[in-house]
Amino acid sequence: MWALRLIPNLDVARPCDALECAGAWAHALYRRSGPTAFALSRQKLPNIPREAGFEPRVMLRGAYTIADSAGAPTLVLIASGSEVEVAMGVKKILEGEGERVRVVSALCWDQFEREDAAYRDAVLPPGVRRVVIEAGVTAPWHAVVGEGGLVVGRDDFGASAPDKVLQKEFGFTPDAIARKIRG
Repeated sequence: MWALRLIPNLDVARPCDALECAGAWAHALYRRSGPTAFALSRQKLPNIPREAGFEPRVMLRGAYTIADSAGAPTLVLIASGSEVEVAMGVKKILEGEGERVRVVSALCWDQFEREDAAYRDAVLPPGVRRVVIEAGVTAPWHAVVGEGGLVVGRDDFGASAPDKVLQKEFGFTPDAIARKIRG
């Protein structure tokens, strides 16, 4: 994923569900300054429920709060593509333990980085612990999570099996990630 994100002037969209696929298409159609690549999952993904009053145009800003905490968040989970569903499961577990968790869907990180600082800080509040969940290279995400943050990813390549088998084997389940966060 990051190999594509590092290509100059290429926006990479990694949608988590059908609504984000539509948002990615809209982004690509409105963008006049360069191409957009789509990184779609090979497995079927459920539609992620949004809160009442959700405004789909916010997806065009690249990353947005897909599920917020009750009150100011104490933890922000950032995920893209198929890992957004996993992040929603982690949120449920940790909120059951008293944590206030925001889930941010990073549909198009390239676009999010072009947004103004006020918007970026509203989505990713400074000083709040961050965890990135993406089944890909971890190194670039360390700048996003900062000191004390956590990146759950993969720094290898080549495993092939059904998605549920790989999720369990590589620790991309809500329970496994919740344990890593607690640790």
